[in-house]
Amino acid sequence: MALTKDKRAMLKNYLKVTLRTLYKNKGYAFINTIGLAFGMASIILIFQFVQHETSYDRFYTNVDQIYRVNLYQPGNAYLGTDRYAVTPPPLSGVLRNHYPDIDHATSLRNRSALLSVGDQHYWEEGLWADKHFFDVFSIPLLQGNVHSALASPDAIVLTKTVANKLFNGEDALNQVLQVGDEGLFTVTGIAPDAPVNASIKYGFITSHYAHASFARSITNNIWGSSNVHTFFSLKEGVDIEDFEAKLPGLVFDFRYRGDTDIPAASRDQYFTQALSDIHMAPFINFDIGFHGETRNGVKGDKRLIYLFIALGCVIILLACINYMNLAIARSIRRSNEVGLRKAIGARRIQIAGQFLSESILIAGLALVLALLAVELLTPFFASMVDRPLTSNQVYDFRLLAAGALLIVIVGFVSGSYPAFFMSGLKPIDVLKGKLNTRHSRFSLQRLLIVGQYTASMVLIACGFAIYQQLHFIKNKDLGYDLEQVVTIRIQQENHQLRNGLDRVREAWLENPNVSAVTASSTLPVYVDWQSEISGWEGSNPEEVLPIYMNAVDHNYLQLYGIELTTGRDFSVDVSTDEVAAAIINQSAARTLGWTPEEAIGKQFKMGRVASTRTIIGVAEDFHAHSMRSEIRPYVFYLASEKTDLAASVNYLSAKIHPDDLQGTLASMRASLRDISPYPVEFRFLDDRFAQLYHADESLGKTIGFFTFLALIIASMGLFGLAAYAVERRTKEIGLRKVLGAPVATLTHMLLKDFVWLVLIAALVATPIAYLTMQYWLEGFAYRIEIGPGIFLTTIALTFTVALFTVGHQTLKAAFANPVQSLRHD
Repeated sequence: MALTKDKRAMLKNYLKVTLRTLYKNKGYAFINTIGLAFGMASIILIFQFVQHETSYDRFYTNVDQIYRVNLYQPGNAYLGTDRYAVTPPPLSGVLRNHYPDIDHATSLRNRSALLSVGDQHYWEEGLWADKHFFDVFSIPLLQGNVHSALASPDAIVLTKTVANKLFNGEDALNQVLQVGDEGLFTVTGIAPDAPVNASIKYGFITSHYAHASFARSITNNIWGSSNVHTFFSLKEGVDIEDFEAKLPGLVFDFRYRGDTDIPAASRDQYFTQALSDIHMAPFINFDIGFHGETRNGVKGDKRLIYLFIALGCVIILLACINYMNLAIARSIRRSNEVGLRKAIGARRIQIAGQFLSESILIAGLALVLALLAVELLTPFFASMVDRPLTSNQVYDFRLLAAGALLIVIVGFVSGSYPAFFMSGLKPIDVLKGKLNTRHSRFSLQRLLIVGQYTASMVLIACGFAIYQQLHFIKNKDLGYDLEQVVTIRIQQENHQLRNGLDRVREAWLENPNVSAVTASSTLPVYVDWQSEISGWEGSNPEEVLPIYMNAVDHNYLQLYGIELTTGRDFSVDVSTDEVAAAIINQSAARTLGWTPEEAIGKQFKMGRVASTRTIIGVAEDFHAHSMRSEIRPYVFYLASEKTDLAASVNYLSAKIHPDDLQGTLASMRASLRDISPYPVEFRFLDDRFAQLYHADESLGKTIGFFTFLALIIASMGLFGLAAYAVERRTKEIGLRKVLGAPVATLTHMLLKDFVWLVLIAALVATPIAYLTMQYWLEGFAYRIEIGPGIFLTTIALTFTVALFTVGHQTLKAAFANPVQSLRHD
């Protein structure tokens, strides 16, 4: 509908008056615009994060039909959960052949492999899948045929990046390469690189059937070993709940072959999980991309999404409140304008429209500044939250549409009170100067300031709690020494290195900066090998104890500084130690019902072959996992030639001196190249330890960033209230000065109201912050106690910021010339 001439004139007048008003009040306009820009930039950054997190796997055309079958084994807990992302190899075939609800089904494993072309060798993360992989996952190949790409056991599909790396940019299709010790493979397809928002990442895809063990599992219908991820696509119109109801029957018929002697409570249970839910779902064991050293993704968390959305809403609300407070502070100066306009016939809706047009215009300017800020802040924010965010997301049409809506919403919310309050004034009251009396009884402003500082204090206190917990973790005695320890992972395919461990040890120890070298199956920071022991004194014949294990060198405990409570360490002089000795930790001794002294000499059976081990020592408890978990039972035994040394050792660790660090590492790399041509990554143990808490570090930084913004915005609101209070009491201040009131008295008079506001905010914020911190800390088995120090520090910091914010206004008023104050109009 076209605007009438009168409406066009009215809008033109709104714009003209708005621009004139903003020009005359440049300081207020600047503060308003910057405050809203901070709030809008925050909400846009959070939108980018939420958009990325909720976009995982959405690029598959059939994503809503793809599910994974997971395993639930009640009581068989491993790494804190009894749910597993892996199932037996024959399951996908059963789904395809016996369940008409299933369109396609496939099985896959993710692990690294050594890809070699000539003398070029690269470790790459990849997938081992069956030929139905591309039927389930709609990945278009850049070259090759998806229907036959994995038909042969020696077929391999490379991503574009890996193909260019291996073949120097030449056409890789039909080329031949070596895959570990599996033999020669032919490139049958080139796939696009896996998107950054893919749960399943890969550099290559090859056939399960290259492994004899997988082929044997299928041929012999072996269901006892769960070691593959089973995905399927559901036919259109089939309800997933209806299909899931059939899974107990599948388990009974195929997993247990109808054996009624096995109680239902003891059977494995299967459940489904949508592909689109995998990224955000809680961790389960052997989740794809998140086991052991293979961590080629970032796990999402729904709670983090909700937290960030809440933060964004709080900050944009603070910015709107900030605008309202500053607008109210200006209302005294504009009251005569409003009164005069109403006296000459302006209607209330016209005056309200004038104020709303100003706030919407400021919101529009703020959005422009916010978009510029987002361009600059996105790399910093992406690093902080550890996500591959880019400023290109800002120009997504959905965000631009949301930006237009944001201008209207923010403009209306922030300008609503000034618009409707000022437009409701009676002309005669305004022109007679009765506005001040009315404002003196106004309390909404103070309520808004209390709300602003309450939110700021909650954020500050939570930030302090996260910092103190991380400081506690970093400084807690772990039970082992991780300083100046460099480690390498020995890949399964690196047989030269596995068979040359003694040569590596000797070569490294020739360097005077290397004081000790040891080998082990796992590292002390993250032990992911769990088995069972049985047959200990006092146990039932069927009783077993799940226990974490580590096959180690003779000097492992010495290099890592793991102390023995009682007993002795492994010895090269005692030949039986290689096959019959074990060292347990204090937790294992307690669980088995012994004191450390009683445990010495006791025996138990360990492993699948049930070899008998005698306890020769009890080690002090140490943190073999994140401090989110309790210390669990643990056993060390010797990795030796008699226990298949080459198969059991996965890591080499070296204690080095900090002098000439780079030279030492270069010497160690040279020694490795003499033994094995394959690339090896050196990592310091403290870096591996820090990785356990990387998500918490990111959370702390993000909370700190948004707390800083919230505090700035809240302080702007307080500045507005101070300006309003000083302006309202200008004549009173001048009169008091004429009567001899000292500056200190005047300053106290002006400050006391603000002090009370911050105190009220502290009383409201303290219980909220306490409950929030307690909820977060419940995720740690070892944590700080929340003491009064956090709250006192928060209140002191907030008071400092508040006093600094209002100090300028109050001192300026207290030192002002009383003659000028009394002349104030």
